[in-house]
Amino acid sequence: SQKSQKSQKSQKSQKSQKSQKNEDGAQTQRAAEEKLTMPVLLFVSGFGGEYAISSYSSVLSEMAAHGMVVVGVDRKFKLSASVNYTELAESLDGVLAFIASGADTGLAPRLAPMLPPGVRLNTSAVVLGGHSAGNHVAIRRLVSFGCGPVAGVLMIDPVDGEDPYGFVKVYVIHPPAPVNFVVPALHIETGLDPKKASLLTPPCAPANMSNERFFNAWRGPIYQMNATNMGHMDLANVKGGGLERLVCASKKNETAMRLYQQTIAAASFAFAKGLVVDNNMVLSGADALLSGKAGTAAPVSVLYKQKLTMPPQDIRAGCKGVPGGRWLS
Repeated sequence: SQKSQKSQKSQKSQKSQKSQKNEDGAQTQRAAEEKLTMPVLLFVSGFGGEYAISSYSSVLSEMAAHGMVVVGVDRKFKLSASVNYTELAESLDGVLAFIASGADTGLAPRLAPMLPPGVRLNTSAVVLGGHSAGNHVAIRRLVSFGCGPVAGVLMIDPVDGEDPYGFVKVYVIHPPAPVNFVVPALHIETGLDPKKASLLTPPCAPANMSNERFFNAWRGPIYQMNATNMGHMDLANVKGGGLERLVCASKKNETAMRLYQQTIAAASFAFAKGLVVDNNMVLSGADALLSGKAGTAAPVSVLYKQKLTMPPQDIRAGCKGVPGGRWLS
């Protein structure tokens, strides 16, 4: 009887050890897969996509250097009385399909020969973002056509509408109504966004049409970073962009602009990785970095604010529409 009991205990112990080994092995495999997974960002350029995506090559290259794939979108300039943002937003469907496609013409197969062995892309959970009125296009995509594969949103200096004077009232955000979807977001703005570059020009991001307009309307958890001394176009390439920085208030300091671009890249990557790769904003360190609690100051002066609808450790990638919350105007 004692031998039988001893044998049963031994078998239970062996099973427990085996189970623990299997669990440890699974965790190790998951950790290894996370290290080999790259998030994907679909980024719409400013002026509703009219500003050349190549003008952002410095900051987007910084993002890529962290370990993220960036798909940039712009469009040819078209002289017209008004911009059809709904049409532009619908055109993103083709780009999203390209990202998600496993066919030879899709993003992952085309990039596979350029990636290190074993590295894969997370093309099923895409971060959608943009700069300035590029965010109008990106958010219009979610408002009018649903979430699709979008799992997170990156808004840099978001501007609503197309007319800084407010005569043409074409908007995607309608205060005080919230947006009709729920998705985690990172919102980066600058302190000079609402400032005039001169007496002759309006602000490039008028206070009533930008930033807080989007932040206040957001339903999902959202992190906000305000680079207080930087300007609306200071994320564009340092070499070039002179005209834009004459029209938009700017720091006009090359070193500061480069540091600001590094700040944007680090924050964007931390958000994307924590959300769609690590699946944990706290353990990944993203929450600390995006809340100003990382212990190391950002390269430029930043004010932090959050509107988290849940504990940060519970934030998960994903987007869903709000029943009865669909407004299309």
